[in-house]
Amino acid sequence: MRNRYAWIVVPMLTLMQGCSAEHDRPNALGASCSSPSCGDANRPDSRPDAKDATSEPTDDVVSSETSDDGSNDGEPYDGPTGSVRGSLFLSNPPAFEITRPSEYSLLFPAEVAVWAFGEEYAAAYDPAEGYHLEGIPTGTWTFVVRDIEEKNGLLQSVFERQVQEGLVEWDIPVIGKNSFVVIYGSVSPTVIRDPALAQVILSFESCESQGSKRISGVSVSSPLGGMVLVHDGLGWKYDEGSGTGEYGVAVVANLPAESYPGSKVSMSYTFEGATYPIEPFTVFRGGVIRVVVVHPC
Repeated sequence: MRNRYAWIVVPMLTLMQGCSAEHDRPNALGASCSSPSCGDANRPDSRPDAKDATSEPTDDVVSSETSDDGSNDGEPYDGPTGSVRGSLFLSNPPAFEITRPSEYSLLFPAEVAVWAFGEEYAAAYDPAEGYHLEGIPTGTWTFVVRDIEEKNGLLQSVFERQVQEGLVEWDIPVIGKNSFVVIYGSVSPTVIRDPALAQVILSFESCESQGSKRISGVSVSSPLGGMVLVHDGLGWKYDEGSGTGEYGVAVVANLPAESYPGSKVSMSYTFEGATYPIEPFTVFRGGVIRVVVVHPC
């Protein structure tokens, strides 16, 4: 095994206490959780109170014990900040593109939030105006997009992004519920998405000097549980060693996870006989984490 990380462009999980991968549904593979807290995954009050990113900073800091969020031991953040603005668009299977085709912009309001230094910064998305997050501490953080009144048919979509000083334009890819109906319903035995667990979508690309093209023949190892599915160019199937097809996409279904803001998980992948670690990323219950892995040159 080569001792180097593949570069990763986006987010992060650990095993959730009290949850186990049990397929207690007939004729389908899924995961269930017996812990009473698992039912909180989709409740509006299951996340910390959000700070309006356009408001003035306050001294109130919500601590996080589960996510490596750069918390400053309870001290309010007073360092450099940046801003991110843009639109939201549906990223659909099997390719799950990360560049926005204009016809897929979201049509209804949503919320964009980022967890940094033990605090959530949030801003509204308007279909006409987009979103604009301001006053975000510089660093690499987990962004999450939430539907409002479920009018867009979205799952909580998660992406990691570096924030620098100044303004960055970024159109965020988000994932619809129907994507998993299509994917999980097309394999045999079928999979049922468990809202108390996490879903991970990974795409594998060559490095920039080699054209940043999707890579086929990649197999993913998920040591924390979850079922790995790949698209072989013809359809979705369980990964039994053949690996990804032309789209370079793998899905890890029903991965045990902690509550938002979550925690980091590690995975690895095999390509052309060698195994590479994927840089740890954050996942949380109910979230769909979009990860782009750039294979080293």
